[in-house]
Amino acid sequence: MLIFEDVAEWTRFQTRFRHKQVGLVPTMGALHRGHLALVDKAKSMCDVVVVTIFVNPMQFNNAEDFEKYPRHTELDIKALEKNGKCDVLVLPNLDQMQAYNMDVEHVDLGKLDQCMEGINRPGHFQGVMKIVKALFEMVVPNRAFFGEKDFQQLAIIRSMVEQQKLPIEIVPISTVREESGLALSSRNERLTQRGRELASRIYTYLSRLKRDLRKGEYTWMQLQKEVKQKLLLEGCEVEYLELAQNQSLEIIRELRQNMDEYRIFVAAYVEGVRLIDNISIAN
Repeated sequence: MLIFEDVAEWTRFQTRFRHKQVGLVPTMGALHRGHLALVDKAKSMCDVVVVTIFVNPMQFNNAEDFEKYPRHTELDIKALEKNGKCDVLVLPNLDQMQAYNMDVEHVDLGKLDQCMEGINRPGHFQGVMKIVKALFEMVVPNRAFFGEKDFQQLAIIRSMVEQQKLPIEIVPISTVREESGLALSSRNERLTQRGRELASRIYTYLSRLKRDLRKGEYTWMQLQKEVKQKLLLEGCEVEYLELAQNQSLEIIRELRQNMDEYRIFVAAYVEGVRLIDNISIAN
């Protein structure tokens, strides 16, 4: 695995990949099995796998959250070396990133960023798009790999790629979970063992919601209210719990016929750590 901290050096080196299929796995570090699943998928579809690690200050609307975000570059390097499927690791800094094209001003997200994360984290998705756009220009990938845990982010990146006619295939990867059901996240590191146990209840209730919605015995509003209350009693402070359409992310208030088009989204705080998750209603 080659490692580049000097982006200019990387730019000179990458010309040798001009006729190869390049896969990009953009990360903010603190790598876990979810990230490595992205690397594995990229290697199965591409000749060259490039992983980037950059903790993006533009997507944090909370300065404390940015400062507390885990940073373990040496451990990340060891994890990638052990995995053996990353060919290149690029470690840019903010000054290097700002040298690339971050123009996303004309991307019209419609309602994609007017719900859930878009409402609760103002400016978040603009910051995400700017850095992803810069990474695309830096790496020049044929494919880029993103996890479905950040499903709204995935939808927004797809929209940006389509609108700007970027020649990049966006490849989604299913959420990787712990045995308890807890979605793997770098933020899980900040939880105590008790906190992890509490956080695993989020997926338990998402799964029950899916089951109960498909039974059709209760309205969404009844189920939503009940689950919010139960999670709160268990120590999970729910920021939002929404049912939305898969493609448009339109918030659903009343159930319609084809529930396979729906997905449940949640953001909740456990021990002061903000966690997100989602689950498809499709069987």
